[in-house]
Amino acid sequence: MKKARDNGESVVVITVSSALSGSYQSAVLARDLLEYEGCYVIDSKSASAGQKLLVNEALRLRDNGFTAKEIAEHLLRFRSRIMVYACIDDMKYLYGGGRHTNAAALLGSTGRIKPVISITGSGSVAFEAKTIGMRHGMNHMLMSLKKLGIDQNYPLYIMHTNAKKSGIVFIKAHNIKRNSFC
Repeated sequence: MKKARDNGESVVVITVSSALSGSYQSAVLARDLLEYEGCYVIDSKSASAGQKLLVNEALRLRDNGFTAKEIAEHLLRFRSRIMVYACIDDMKYLYGGGRHTNAAALLGSTGRIKPVISITGSGSVAFEAKTIGMRHGMNHMLMSLKKLGIDQNYPLYIMHTNAKKSGIVFIKAHNIKRNSFC
C-alpha cells in the first residue's frame, strides 16, 4: 500500500468477508494509518470463488478504463449478487472452526450426513441443509442456485478440495456448460 500511495496510484483492495476474517479491518487500519485517500477497501462479504469473482470483475472494469473509485462503487453494488454454497464432506472441519459441536461433527463424520452451507449477504456462514450423501448435497446447492436465478453473464465456479472427479461428475450430471474450476 505504501509504495502505491507514494507513487500516486489508486488501488482497490478486496478482502475476504469481515465476518470470517480480520483482513478487512487490517486493510482499513493500514489505509487509515497511511492516510491513503486513493485506497478503496472492499469487504467482499464472501470468500474463495465469491472473492475471485469480485477480483475478476474489478480487473474487467480496470481494463475498460474505470477509475479505482468507480470500480469500488460498482463492487459494493455487485457483491450482493454473488452466492457461495458449499457441501461439506467431513464435518470435522466445521467443528475445528467452531461452527458445530463435537458430537454433531462426530456423527456427521461417521455417517453420511453432508451439511450444505452458504455465505449470507452479511458475509457470515449459514447452514442451509443437512443431506444424506454428497450427491444429495450437490443437488441441493444447484436447486438453491436455480431458485435464485443464475446470471448467465458471469461464471459459475465449481470449487473442490481434493475432489475434482466429483466436480466433473456434478458438471456432467447437471449439464453445466459454462464453468471454471477453482
